[in-house]
Amino acid sequence: MSQPSDSLQFADLTSVSVGGLLNEDVLQKMNDISPRDTPALDLLGGGTISNPYFTWVQDSLTAPTFASKAVDGGSFAPTTASSGARVGNWAQLSEYGVNVGDMAEASSTIGRSSELAYQTTKRLAELETNIEASVFSNLPSIAGTTSVAGQAAGLGAWIETNTSHGSGGSANGFNTSTSIVDAPTPGTSRALTWALISARIEAGYLLGAKPTHLVSRPEVTKRLGQYLIGSDFFVAPVANVAGDRTTDVVPSGYIDMFKTDFGWIMKIIPSRNMQNVDSADTNSTADATMLFGIDPQWIEVPQMWGTRIKALSADGHYTRRMIQRCWSVRMLLEKAHFAIFDLQPTATVAAS
Repeated sequence: MSQPSDSLQFADLTSVSVGGLLNEDVLQKMNDISPRDTPALDLLGGGTISNPYFTWVQDSLTAPTFASKAVDGGSFAPTTASSGARVGNWAQLSEYGVNVGDMAEASSTIGRSSELAYQTTKRLAELETNIEASVFSNLPSIAGTTSVAGQAAGLGAWIETNTSHGSGGSANGFNTSTSIVDAPTPGTSRALTWALISARIEAGYLLGAKPTHLVSRPEVTKRLGQYLIGSDFFVAPVANVAGDRTTDVVPSGYIDMFKTDFGWIMKIIPSRNMQNVDSADTNSTADATMLFGIDPQWIEVPQMWGTRIKALSADGHYTRRMIQRCWSVRMLLEKAHFAIFDLQPTATVAAS
């Protein structure tokens, strides 16, 4: 039915000068799916530190030999056993600031009752994800001074005994001359293979290690799961959970754990917060990533203090907050883990 030409329509209300006369219909909710979880960081223990630079000792037994025999009544030739190696890391002070104007805080805003509270909550989540990115990185340690910020070395810099690198790449680890943990040398990027993982698991077992988690970018863990479910290592279920009919079985399409050749289970953990790094290739983009095999009992993320929200003085019409945490990485035993470097994130995983 047509409207009389002289009727008032909604278009007339919206055409009134300076914004019209209709109230805005805005959903009072903020919609955001940015990753806030820290699955890899959550695996690790904590602890405390009391100085910006802190140390600990790593040790190991000598390799077994056939020489442990003696003549009865004979003299004893004393030998000196290894006393271990002292290593250390620097603490890192991570911070975020929140500055909100007085009028902004007093305004009626969409999806939150307080702009200061909303911005503080966002920054707290960003601090957590940034720390996970730093822990699972190749970043070296940096000695803190009055003018240089201290930096904690990430796992990729620490692990030097059980590693695999692309062509030209190498591990560096803790430098006893400088007391700094040096970043690994980038190699040429390559695709991940099951042979690379299997070799590192075997090497770790021979050292006495039992890494229980594989951690990498989601692009890598996805393709690793796809390889495993299509390989000879995957054993298809023969019945549903109730054990009734094989026709009721629904394949999951993904494998997130597997049993090693040496008897323990490894779980695959994707971390969206891990960052890609530069390889030795000629391009200048972050085109490579790494895969860590870790045993969480031998890694800690200690704190000089936990997360603080400090109220700062203001010399204007605003409220200031500082969010900070002083933390580091204590790699209790670097040989308890392994790392595979210079991986192309989206390359298909093959057997070898």
